[in-house]
Amino acid sequence: MNIPKTYVIYLINCNISNKKYIGSTSNLQSRIAVHLSTFKHQRDMCSSSVVLEGGNYNCIILEGNLDKSQAKER
Repeated sequence: MNIPKTYVIYLINCNISNKKYIGSTSNLQSRIAVHLSTFKHQRDMCSSSVVLEGGNYNCIILEGNLDKSQAKER
């Protein structure tokens, strides 16, 4: 059985500074874990790091059930 991979568009919002990061992924749980690990170990100062630095953030799914090309387009 060939089940197509679906993607989501997500937003990470810093509740302190109101800075936002928008991304897309096929595995949100894994992607958030990568953001957190990268920030914690200061391996890369990607734009999501300014959203995570206060430790007070939330994650919202903006759109779901997209294919890869739809996710990239948005």
